[in-house]
Amino acid sequence: MKAKINRDNAPDFVNRFLDGETNAKEEQALYRFYRQHAHLPEELEGYRTMFAWYEAGMLGEPEDFIRSYAHPKRMPWLRKLYISSGAAAAVALLLTVGLMTFHRNRNTSFLPSQYACYKDSYVMEDGKRVKVSTDELIRIIEATNKKLRDTENYAQQKQEQIEHYLNYDPVEEKVKNLDDPAIRILFTD
Repeated sequence: MKAKINRDNAPDFVNRFLDGETNAKEEQALYRFYRQHAHLPEELEGYRTMFAWYEAGMLGEPEDFIRSYAHPKRMPWLRKLYISSGAAAAVALLLTVGLMTFHRNRNTSFLPSQYACYKDSYVMEDGKRVKVSTDELIRIIEATNKKLRDTENYAQQKQEQIEHYLNYDPVEEKVKNLDDPAIRILFTD
């Protein structure tokens, strides 16, 4: 006989157990059946104490072990369902609160750290003070920074040109361009 016990075939398994015809696997299935079912028909309920005692190794008195069977553990799938639904509800709550906070503070509260000093920036439009959105503020700052870099590069190029002209020697330049090496030596020594 298979070891899958339900309310319909449980009396057969109990009778086989009492007649000594069950194997160890079927006995474990009976113990599990009694642990998982809090309310059973009268003809099965009377054996609950006995199965609790047998499962515990028949130590002490049978009545001492009935507590573990009086409130059987919930079925594992039901427990998983409770945990999963609780976790899903927590995630949904966190997402909702996070999105609400993000939307409410979207203006400038999520600026990257390098732009934090510009947090409360505004512009004047038609004589009215208008707060700048985060995206617009970052775009303005980056455009300004690019213009500054371009200006620095331009200034560096002009400085190099000035230094070149200050160090420019027209005679030396003409000597470098002479084709005859003997004449070049005369001017460089």
